[in-house]
Amino acid sequence: MPAVMWAVGINQEKHQKLVYLCQKKILSRGAVFFNNESIYQILNGCANLHMTSTELFPKFQEAILNGEVKICDFEDHQLSGISLSFAKTDNGSVELFDALLEEILSRDFSMIECRALAEFVWAFAKNQLIADELFDRIEEEILRRGIPYLDKTDFIQILWAYGMTGKGSKQLFYSVDNELVSRGVERHDDKLVTEIESELSSRNGRQIGNTHLCQVAWSLGRAGKSDSKMFDVTEAEVFRRGVFEFSKEEKFMLMRAFLEAKRGSKEFYELLYSSFSANDLSNFSARDIHEFAWCVSEADVEAGAVFDALEKEILKKEKYHFSEKQLTSIKKSFQKVGKGSKELFEF
Repeated sequence: MPAVMWAVGINQEKHQKLVYLCQKKILSRGAVFFNNESIYQILNGCANLHMTSTELFPKFQEAILNGEVKICDFEDHQLSGISLSFAKTDNGSVELFDALLEEILSRDFSMIECRALAEFVWAFAKNQLIADELFDRIEEEILRRGIPYLDKTDFIQILWAYGMTGKGSKQLFYSVDNELVSRGVERHDDKLVTEIESELSSRNGRQIGNTHLCQVAWSLGRAGKSDSKMFDVTEAEVFRRGVFEFSKEEKFMLMRAFLEAKRGSKEFYELLYSSFSANDLSNFSARDIHEFAWCVSEADVEAGAVFDALEKEILKKEKYHFSEKQLTSIKKSFQKVGKGSKELFEF
């Protein structure tokens, strides 16, 4: 069963009946029934299939936190894989990630493969969790090994993670620049981003997976590279592939990336925000609502109906669901587009 979940997830094949049967069987058994590799395969499969609401994540989280599943026995790739899976699906409590962080920091980073290091920082950046020691130690290890040890996937994940959190010293990026120059790459401003952009722009956009496509766009937006032709490639690919092939997190990255770079057509923004159904909005977290309201208000498109639906979802929730900062930003977004009832602004 775990191997089936993993294989279906890797191929991102939507065998709904098969996945349902596997999930039902796994849930019927105790967590101790599964070895560490099986747990890794199950959660990785769920993440790749965008199974954000499955009961499997709470099941294994509880088993980890009560000591039934001992993460100290996980191999590095298993530990990074489950961290990534929880983060990709917006699952996992702060308590869980504290436990994962404690275990990660107890390990000898010189013995951990680059892929696992990249997944660790990506997972903690994705969940916006404070993990300064983790980022510092992984940066130290990257500098010790040198950039050639990072493949393209690791490169992009690390770029995104350090950009998302504002981490990374000048020494890190200077080291990256030196390595690129040693391979005959011309110097530019924003050397790391430029090299990745150049490398990906030279490929057919169809060869780039959805997640990487979105992460690269986000990184280019953060770096202020508004003239990059990767934005044109990305927009065209979203239209070609179909917006429903992209996860919520990927669409959020695209909206933020294009807005920060001041790129994207009106049709592109309308495609992105209209792809969220009323049911999607009802499942939004406080952070999702905050982010979505800001993005749509900045997109300069007609979105009155979206804000009406969003207001209904906000008012269904308790006030404590949001931080003061989130509520202030949400109200500003409504004001910007001329929407919002008295009840909302007094919320």
